[in-house]
Amino acid sequence: MLTGDVDTGMSVMRHYINGTMGFMKLGSALGKSPKHLIRILGPAGNPNLRTFFEIVAYLQKVDRTILTVQGIAA
Repeated sequence: MLTGDVDTGMSVMRHYINGTMGFMKLGSALGKSPKHLIRILGPAGNPNLRTFFEIVAYLQKVDRTILTVQGIAA
């Protein structure tokens, strides 16, 4: 996602959610429809920043991980 390949990033996130908790649990935790989450993370999806970061924050909390971004010289 950070390199501009949003489609691949969304696909990885969608597959990760499917392979771990599933969209039913994620939707319940975020107070959002699972169908809505599936749709916004789909190939034609376009989540707003709030929803995207709510998903990322929840995944970090559940998996006890912290996603970081580190810059490197080009």
